[in-house]
Amino acid sequence: MKLTQTGKSTHIIKFEHEINQMLKVDNKLYMLLNSRELIIFDWKTQKVEVRVEFTDHTITCIHVTNDHFLFGDTFSFVYGIKLTEFTKEDVKNPDLKKVRMIGHEGWVLSMFHHEKFIYTCSDDKSIRVWDIQTRS
Repeated sequence: MKLTQTGKSTHIIKFEHEINQMLKVDNKLYMLLNSRELIIFDWKTQKVEVRVEFTDHTITCIHVTNDHFLFGDTFSFVYGIKLTEFTKEDVKNPDLKKVRMIGHEGWVLSMFHHEKFIYTCSDDKSIRVWDIQTRS
């Protein structure tokens, strides 16, 4: 990839709220908007496929695995929602089945996965490693 020095972008896509984080997996952009909305955006069609707003969470970070949309919040929890749970009907239904993993004592700031483990870090000055299969 060669970076240009012109400062010109090739595409501009506007959203209703600020974009806090964004991940690209295949043709999908997984985004956190306004610290409360999870968005799945199809890059090819340029359309929002799924939008779920949570009123009971202030989301601090997001991550996507092969089968889960993960997010951490200010209550020290990590949540996982199976990607198969997201459908267009869920756009106005934030009551999706969430797997809650408890452990941190501060905000969950970042996460990634490798093989069968999820790694999270927090402002409690710790890193936790979670086994995806046992969620412990």
